[in-house]
Amino acid sequence: MTVHVDSASSDSDDGNYIISVKGAPDIILPFCSTILLEGEVKPINDYHLECFRRDVQDFLLKGHTVIGYCDMEMPKSNFPSNFEFREDSIPLKGLRFLGMISIHDPVRPSSVEAVRNFRNAGIKVSEAEFLNLTVVIMSGTSVIDDKN
Repeated sequence: MTVHVDSASSDSDDGNYIISVKGAPDIILPFCSTILLEGEVKPINDYHLECFRRDVQDFLLKGHTVIGYCDMEMPKSNFPSNFEFREDSIPLKGLRFLGMISIHDPVRPSSVEAVRNFRNAGIKVSEAEFLNLTVVIMSGTSVIDDKN
């Protein structure tokens, strides 16, 4: 989470703080009630959520990491001048979803070697939470074959 002061009002008590949040879309979306679409803020509905879920799944199956972005403006007058912004001191609800970015982050050679060393030592390596993503990412290496 990042907090910015609206530059137009940075020297006064008027204006807004801009709270921006990034993270896994499935983590941040429940905190969002609106979405920015073509320059307009609209309520998030089930159609949007299904599109997000489908798009995230498509990116994950390509081996990409997906990061979602959202923000909200809060009047500076809601906070004392010495307020300490922390994750647990700001109610994260009613955020505005801005979009997602996907990044292709290739497997590091040291990761392949580490998995190989674990297997040779008899340690089973698994990734339960994002198994499909793990299989896609590692399939371009010698770590995954038909037996594994």
